[in-house]
Amino acid sequence: MIPAEFEPLVKLTPALQYLMTLTKLNISNNIIGDIGTQHLADALRNNNTLAILDLWNCRIRDDGAQYLADALRNNTTLKVLDLTLNYITSNGAIHFDAVLRSNKTLIKLDMSNNQISWLRKHILWKDSRILF
Repeated sequence: MIPAEFEPLVKLTPALQYLMTLTKLNISNNIIGDIGTQHLADALRNNNTLAILDLWNCRIRDDGAQYLADALRNNTTLKVLDLTLNYITSNGAIHFDAVLRSNKTLIKLDMSNNQISWLRKHILWKDSRILF
């Protein structure tokens, strides 16, 4: 059963594959957490118009980061993903490393103000598309 606070997002995500003119989606400052992020990531796999996704301060943790990274493996339209001010640690950030090697569409991944160690930042910093 899906908690009540996630129901609006769960209803929105299936529609993402049919919203052919939607290029920017801002869900910032909504508590979607990893459960909501999983639904959103599933929708990203089937969406071919969304270019900017703002998930600033959505209480996303490492599992949510992994869901998004997995969705980006085959996504060819998302250019900007803002994950600022979430709860992603080094364990979550590492999922984007391999994805960014193959995904050339994403031009900006903002992971500022998360809980990523300096060592992991140093490793990922080689990719200029990532902001910390």
